[in-house]
Amino acid sequence: QALFGYPVPVWHHHRLIRDESGRRLAKRDQARALATLRDEGATPADIRAMLGLRAAPVRA
Repeated sequence: QALFGYPVPVWHHHRLIRDESGRRLAKRDQARALATLRDEGATPADIRAMLGLRAAPVRA
């Protein structure tokens, strides 16, 4: 992409994210989508807390 002058995406690999029951969050397992959680009123901080994450990731 850089060769064509397009912005280079920033990627982040994270550990497998699971719900409070230990099931992985995946569409094929009918996990609720982030958009659904947001539509239900969850804030980004709420979602991070649900996943056991404390703060927003630091971007370089």
